[in-house]
Amino acid sequence: MSRISLVHVSPNASFQHREIFRIVDLQFGSAGLQLKRFLWLINAHDQLISFPEICSNTSAIIKSCETAWDTQDPIISELLKVIPILDWISDNRKLLADKIGPDFDRQPTRVKDHPIMSRGSSRHPLYTTLWNHHENESVRNVYGLLQGHLLVAFAGELLQAKNQTDYENYDGPREWKSTANSPYPACLAVRELSENRHTPLIMQLAVRNSPKDFAESLNRLPEILSEVLLERVDDLRRFLQKHHGIEDWVIRSQSKINGTPGGGSPKVTGYVEISPQLIKVDLPLGDSGSPLDDCGITSLVSEIGISHSEQVERLESDLAPDEIDQQEMILTEFDQNQTGTVAANAGSQLRHIAMANQAFPWSYQQLSLAELSDALSKTMDWIDANVKGKKPHIIASAKTLERLELICLMRFMIFTGSSFDRAQEAIIYLQNQPNQDVDLTYLYTDGQPGSWRIRAIHPDYKSQVVQDNGLDRARTDYFTLPDISHSGKILSFLVSTAKWYAMPLDPPLPEYKLVRRDSKKTREQLHDLLKELDPSGRLTEQKISTFLFNRILEVSQGDICAASIICGQAHPLARVRLFYSVYSVEALQKLYLSAVEGLSGQLLKARQSKITITSPSLPENPYSVGSRLCPNFEAAKDAVNNLKMGLLENRNSDVETKFHNLYVIWMIWHFLFATACRGIITPYLPVSEIDAQTGVGLLADKDDGTGYKARFIWIPPFVLKLMGNFEKYLGLFAKSCSFTVDGHDPFFVKQDPLKNKIYAEIVRPTTLQPVMNRFLPYPVNFHRRFMRTELLTRGCPSEVVDAWMGHWNFGEEPWGPYSSFSFLEYRATLEKYLVPLMQDLGLDGTVP
Repeated sequence: MSRISLVHVSPNASFQHREIFRIVDLQFGSAGLQLKRFLWLINAHDQLISFPEICSNTSAIIKSCETAWDTQDPIISELLKVIPILDWISDNRKLLADKIGPDFDRQPTRVKDHPIMSRGSSRHPLYTTLWNHHENESVRNVYGLLQGHLLVAFAGELLQAKNQTDYENYDGPREWKSTANSPYPACLAVRELSENRHTPLIMQLAVRNSPKDFAESLNRLPEILSEVLLERVDDLRRFLQKHHGIEDWVIRSQSKINGTPGGGSPKVTGYVEISPQLIKVDLPLGDSGSPLDDCGITSLVSEIGISHSEQVERLESDLAPDEIDQQEMILTEFDQNQTGTVAANAGSQLRHIAMANQAFPWSYQQLSLAELSDALSKTMDWIDANVKGKKPHIIASAKTLERLELICLMRFMIFTGSSFDRAQEAIIYLQNQPNQDVDLTYLYTDGQPGSWRIRAIHPDYKSQVVQDNGLDRARTDYFTLPDISHSGKILSFLVSTAKWYAMPLDPPLPEYKLVRRDSKKTREQLHDLLKELDPSGRLTEQKISTFLFNRILEVSQGDICAASIICGQAHPLARVRLFYSVYSVEALQKLYLSAVEGLSGQLLKARQSKITITSPSLPENPYSVGSRLCPNFEAAKDAVNNLKMGLLENRNSDVETKFHNLYVIWMIWHFLFATACRGIITPYLPVSEIDAQTGVGLLADKDDGTGYKARFIWIPPFVLKLMGNFEKYLGLFAKSCSFTVDGHDPFFVKQDPLKNKIYAEIVRPTTLQPVMNRFLPYPVNFHRRFMRTELLTRGCPSEVVDAWMGHWNFGEEPWGPYSSFSFLEYRATLEKYLVPLMQDLGLDGTVP
């Protein structure tokens, strides 16, 4: 009898997945999401065949790895959280199989039978491998550690790719493309090594080493007689080493025309596959609520042109994506039949993106204060007529509650810059004691001014760095914005009305979720309300949700990073800037007040209210929001002073190399702090490439040869003078050395204790770091975070800071044909803000 082949479905459509989540939630409270994440990390079978045995094995593997490895692996630490669930599933397999189906606890029918083979084993290779255990019981713990290394590598790649949604929606017949290269060969190798005949080899593997050390140890394998087995183990080695950055992933270009795969062509037709080497960012263009402004989805794709090992090295240095991304491409939402139209309109599309990126405050796409105050005034008229001054139990009805909810939702969107999706999840607290981990809340106590509590957005870091030396700026995950729009009273009407209406409040007061009805229906009703308030169609969901963002851009002179943080939305143009920006909570609150005072004042004026807008007194807040690893001003100043003292102490030292190495740091810091030079191979520009009269030079510290990212830099006179003196000194010192110095680049002098000789080491980010750590233990590019933050804090316009940093996208280029950027004004502004900042730090161009 022939076997009926399985029809695969996506995990989201899988009965087995939905049922196990439901049961686990009933047993553990709310652990379904935790289990869902685990299933993604192992690419679990869509029908969960033999899942209890895999739970049992994986639980043992995780526990063994935690005990055996010298260093605590972050992947294992995360997987430890799910062990109670895995153990419970294993212990209750019979009961669960009765509810989910017999295949859930499918057992082998004979010796060496694998219950998942021919049932999706190639589609779910790691899942299949986790079912295996070694045939020799005495070796099972060692074999489990080998499985652990594979599990850590696979799960680590998925965590970096953040592709859980892709997994949950994939319903194709073949293996889901989870990693850059398929894990199947590595999984096959581990499965084969479970056979008893390979016991001697298993016992010689250094599986007790940490994951990266084990991956490196596979370069030194014992003799393996079988060529096939040697190839298998080499497949495992390659996969592990690619994950740990020892070897690079192999990325192949792909294209598809009418469903037929092809490869190798630089031209991608039909679709672009977003692989680990591509970063896709959707652009917020147009307005889906307005037929005239709806232009579909447009995205920018940045290609990563460096190897995986170089990526790891740079990310460990805490570099931002702009240090890694290279070529940018544009994707538009059109089907195959419209490719000719796309090509014909490509120029217009690019100009459309450029104009959107310029974020003109006078853009017609934005709402005016008058338009919004008129709409809000109409909602207040309805509240005065139907709610205010009336007993809640008298007015409580489905219609009243729905209307109140929509008005409150609208206020959340306007006064916090929230999208519909973010605002509908907001929580209202009536006792000022938030205890939920949510993005957006309102804190209100009767008789006192309320405030919006915002979850701070942070850069999308790909690495974990812990800095606990007391030098960093203290960061917070939440901050509050004062409410001067008097929204608290309106929100309290909603809560008190809901209390009397036949609608269960779960959780009970004082916590209230803003929207408790069907999301789709609520959105439709919001659109109807907006049309009722403004029949012209100008009032749309997108326009009210982006109003605050645009207002902050206007009052901050274009600081898109500050606007993103206050509104809690990671705008594409702020993606890179976030890696270099730190804002004090107090500064954000003042900026918010400046943005909303106009609207609140106009609203009160329109309603002829006697209430006046007064800025609330802001309590001192020592916390900041934004980038990590940004030292405070005093820490940076102390580091400069300590370097000065070191130069002074070693100026007449018998060991001349001590003074030389400190002098190099002194010079490089002056150049970096003056120019915001990125961590390029040689972070320095010779005096010969700088105009002596103006101090202007061309710096291409992030460029692909087109000159797009190259920028003019201005060297302050005192720094230029120091550079000239330094180069003269460097030439004389090189001639007096007993070793050869290649080229004219700045160099350190190092000593080889084994060979008892000294040698020159050219200044590179990797050679600069250990010398710099003596004075300030931060990544070499810390000056870009520190200087951008300090310049903005001192009032330097964001346009100048962005040009100084080399941050621009389509339409923002300082040298663009329609740019109003003036280099003379730019230089004058830097003289006003940059020079005093450097001198306050102690970087004054003198040599102690």
